[in-house]
Amino acid sequence: MKLLRRRGARLVGAGLADQVVVALANAGNSLVALLLLPDTGRAGVLVLALAVGYAAVSLNRAFVGEVLLALAARFEPADRARLIRDGLAAALVTGLLTALVLVVVRLLASADLRDLGWIALVIPVVMLQDTARFSLLAQARQQQALLNDIGLVVVQAAAVVTLAVTHHVTAGGLVLCWGLGALAGYTGYVLRGGPLPWRGDPRRWPAQTRRLAGWFTATAVVGQVHTLLVTFLIGVGLSTGAVALFRLVQVTVLQPVQNFNQAVTSLLVPRLSRAAVMAKEQVNVQLRKIMTPLLVLAVALVLVGGLLAQVVFPLVPKYEDAAPLAWPVLLQAAIYLLQAPVLAALRGMHRGPLQFLQYVVFAVASVAGLAIGAATGELLTAAWGLVAGTLVGFATALLLYRRALRRDPAGRRAPRPVRRPKRRLPRPPARQHTPA
Repeated sequence: MKLLRRRGARLVGAGLADQVVVALANAGNSLVALLLLPDTGRAGVLVLALAVGYAAVSLNRAFVGEVLLALAARFEPADRARLIRDGLAAALVTGLLTALVLVVVRLLASADLRDLGWIALVIPVVMLQDTARFSLLAQARQQQALLNDIGLVVVQAAAVVTLAVTHHVTAGGLVLCWGLGALAGYTGYVLRGGPLPWRGDPRRWPAQTRRLAGWFTATAVVGQVHTLLVTFLIGVGLSTGAVALFRLVQVTVLQPVQNFNQAVTSLLVPRLSRAAVMAKEQVNVQLRKIMTPLLVLAVALVLVGGLLAQVVFPLVPKYEDAAPLAWPVLLQAAIYLLQAPVLAALRGMHRGPLQFLQYVVFAVASVAGLAIGAATGELLTAAWGLVAGTLVGFATALLLYRRALRRDPAGRRAPRPVRRPKRRLPRPPARQHTPA
């Protein structure tokens, strides 16, 4: 029992550390652009292109990575290995098709999306590395995922430092640093025994995962359309400078919490998937264990983070107006923190339609709140509108989770117990006494 607890603690520690490393890599792209590019307008253009790139990676993650996370735990080792090979092949094909779409959009778009061409160059290897990472998480190999992602961050950081020292920082160069880091991470995966993508068959992937992959991808489409709408509504309704300001707060305040949520999700989904096969009550028991510490963490996040933001942001003169934005963004992050285990439970129970419905309600409510707030011309009011929409999404998640508990894991209504009449045992025959 002690060995199992120690192994569980190591997995949790490695999973959280891995998400910290990934957070640094993801935040580094936008944060370095905001700090090193000469003006906020040019940084805002790159941030818009990066938002498109992140949206594409998230869609591939929903189509392949998150399906591996929810499904691989139920497979035998041989079937799991084949599933991972097919997933990597599907990710490579998706990356190549995405690159082609981005090039076409770059050529036809009337808006300033000049950096999409650079995103198209790196997006296949970024998707491949992200899928490889999720395959490790699905196999409870958080330590190996951590080592690969450390290599990614080290290579990407070294490339960025080289650009800065030689005074060659450009938008395209920063995007290429992202791709170089992803290539280093995937190379580490292959050197440690990971399969190459052409060993799998991408045609098998949609056939064997169409139910989960379809709903997870549809959910991700809603989520990424929501993210892009938020970014472009701020850019069009307010200004590209407002995009840079809002994105800075998101990168430094919201994105670390979202990466922590991803760590929690990657640990919970396989466990809840196995628990859902045994009994739905086990899902509820495990969920209750984690909600209390997360509630304490959410309160501390808003109070401590809000006070720190009022001190730190004014230290950077061109972003001193970001300090008031920290309060609504922190509150939004706290709601996401409490919502993450609930959505992980829906994924573990393979409730794709319910999660899709939750994202639709959340996206509509938050975009409506943002639009109403942006109509006033104030970025702060628009941020509070997003918070209102996030609260609606959290309430919807709780209601849908309660609905899922009223059904068994296979998606059918739990059968009512049938009362059977008691069977009476036949009386033994009377013993006949023979005369002595």
